[in-house]
Amino acid sequence: QERPDIKIADYDAIIRNGALYAQYDAALFKNLRLSLGVRYDVMSFTYDNYLDKSSGSKKYEQLTPKAGLTYDLGNGKGLYANFSQGFAPPALTSVFRKKPNTNPAEFYYNLTSGQFNNYEIGGWASLWKNKIYADVAFYQMDGKNELLNIRQPDNSFDYQSAGKTLHRGIEYGITVKPTEEYSFRFGGTTALHRFENFLVSTKASDAVKKLDGFIMPTSPKTAFNTEISYYPKWFKNFRSAVEWQHLDG
Repeated sequence: QERPDIKIADYDAIIRNGALYAQYDAALFKNLRLSLGVRYDVMSFTYDNYLDKSSGSKKYEQLTPKAGLTYDLGNGKGLYANFSQGFAPPALTSVFRKKPNTNPAEFYYNLTSGQFNNYEIGGWASLWKNKIYADVAFYQMDGKNELLNIRQPDNSFDYQSAGKTLHRGIEYGITVKPTEEYSFRFGGTTALHRFENFLVSTKASDAVKKLDGFIMPTSPKTAFNTEISYYPKWFKNFRSAVEWQHLDG
């Protein structure tokens, strides 16, 4: 039976997000370029719950750098290496959730932002008088302080920022334009997404307490997109294409 008189949630929230970004580029040598960047983010939440008359506010700040090198091999070919950091604040509904067994009730102000370090190396090449363009990149991203929902011995659940994950893979793509009328494009990725340190239960009777070493169930192992396009000269501004997308867990 529908009960519109009983509300599961009734709240107002204001989310503010501001950021500053600066980047510096320089030519170290004739074919080698350096890029340095830094970003400062501030995100704040203001929360009012009309069901239990609770309210609160929380602010997250983060400084994230990035650095990259690009080497031009000439003739449309090159190599690059990048390092960057990122972060993901916990969601509003995670922060402003009542902690179990607390009186007076407490919010999850102790949750911290997830931190991500990303390392990437890659290259590109333009061949056959620019009719073929190919690129490839190898990357690894390490995540830490990701949100955990941990089952306690009394069957309640507690949130913690303590999870670690690993994301490693290769991205590749090729575009072929033999004539002005025909174009072929293929791009994809093959990756590993794995829990590294992920405690999900402290209850002795639970069969699974840690997910360390398990593959993330919602992460595809392979994904790619293929497209063949036709731009007829006899029909100006017309384009037709056949596209195939593939996703494999």
